Amino acid sequence: MGLGLVDPILPVISQQLGASQTEVAMLFTTYSAIMAVAMLVTDVVSSKLGIKRTLIIGVLLIAIFSVLSGLSNNVWTIIFLRMGWGLGNALFVAVALTAIIKFSGNDTHSSIILYETAIGLGFSTGPLLGGLLGGISWRYPFFGVGLLMLAGFILLLVLLPKSDKIENSYEKEIILFIMFYHY
Repeated sequence: MGLGLVDPILPVISQQLGASQTEVAMLFTTYSAIMAVAMLVTDVVSSKLGIKRTLIIGVLLIAIFSVLSGLSNNVWTIIFLRMGWGLGNALFVAVALTAIIKFSGNDTHSSIILYETAIGLGFSTGPLLGGLLGGISWRYPFFGVGLLMLAGFILLLVLLPKSDKIENSYEKEIILFIMFYHY
């Protein structure tokens, strides 16, 4: 849901911040490019830090950079902040799928279906919530993402075990729940 919250406010950002179409496109281009490149090294990062720490760092980066984007008054500042957001997203998304598959036992098929379902539900409800929040202020969808990711951070911190061993599907469902709110 987090990513989709920003989609509906792009015209408003263009209008209220005086951003050109190119600058508005850069909001997603830089985000996506950083995410794509960073995903190439997420395996190395999660191997060094562990799955839980990597997920927590990813969610925390998303929360921080989304809130900072909402506090910004300049489209180029938001573009650069979206790079940090893309890094956090790469750490979270790639490692979340890895964690779900790794800890699913022999139920990889169901884990991937649940992961994709969470993404689909997030993509479908995120723009609705983003449009509602964006109708109040273009900043609110950014703050909404920050709050959702802060909730995800707390859930990961409190409910996932310290080790990288997830022994039941309850922890897997927590990751799926956070994935839903992420998109």
